Amino acid sequence: YLTYDWEKASVRIRKDDALDYYHCNSIKEYLNRRCQQEGSTLQGRREAFSQLMNARKHIPVLTSVRRGEIFMPFGKMDDPQTIWINLRAVLQRGGKRDPDLFHQRGEPAAGLPPADRQKADRAIAAVHHAHRRIVP
Repeated sequence: YLTYDWEKASVRIRKDDALDYYHCNSIKEYLNRRCQQEGSTLQGRREAFSQLMNARKHIPVLTSVRRGEIFMPFGKMDDPQTIWINLRAVLQRGGKRDPDLFHQRGEPAAGLPPADRQKADRAIAAVHHAHRRIVP
């Protein structure tokens, strides 16, 4: 998942066994760069999905077809505190809430307060709902 680290002025990218940083002014800028590498823009991808799926909220962003990167906001898109979840990582976990998705070695993953676990469950449910709409 993606969060913004204000101290390092970078996007924090949490993977199963690694933590990477990518220097950007915001997560939105990072996602836009990823989309541009694939020949589109963040705004273009969001508008296309919105129009095709008749959706207005919680719009996932396909950043890379080759890598299967689809990120969904866990909160409001423009909120700098929003966590972006990689849908592919969630879907590969078999549809259940896996504590390892948001925890690393028994410790809460950086950027996700324990009080937000109920919100995380709702976000994961929304991921699966969106996936069922995209892939019959």
